[in-house]
Amino acid sequence: MTNDFKPAKAGGNQPRLSKEEYAEKKRAEKEKVYQMIDDAAREIVSDPEKFKNFLDTQSRMDRYSAANALLIYSQYPQATQLKDFDDWGKDNA
Repeated sequence: MTNDFKPAKAGGNQPRLSKEEYAEKKRAEKEKVYQMIDDAAREIVSDPEKFKNFLDTQSRMDRYSAANALLIYSQYPQATQLKDFDDWGKDNA
């Protein structure tokens, strides 16, 4: 995952995927996320300091599952809250 999110423009020039292509794309995305979870879990159990840092992250994100907390930790461990793109935009308006 990256931190350089750019929203897709409506009506863009991207070709429409077939049902099979779309299913494969989503399967690959899901596999990538599961791999990120596995990698983060392996990383934190091998280092007590990283495990403590993960627990700190999870304590701030108490409404999220352990898997989602691992994803948050692996991408931005100092996160204090999560919002969708529109909600962050409302804060800057």
